[in-house]
Amino acid sequence: MCRGHYSPKLSRPLVSKLYHAAKERNVPMTVLADQIMSAGLGMKQPEPVAAVHETPASQYPQQP
Repeated sequence: MCRGHYSPKLSRPLVSKLYHAAKERNVPMTVLADQIMSAGLGMKQPEPVAAVHETPASQYPQQP
């Protein structure tokens, strides 16, 4: 078993609120979560992370 960083599970209602708030702000959920938790813990805001934009599957070439 690989030991890594602990990633706590968030409740479904919280994830839903976070998802919609991130969509409204046009930022990834992880960026918004970092901002909210940093502010709540009285920490310096994290450096902005470049958003990763995925290409929809319909734009990929069709396999023969």
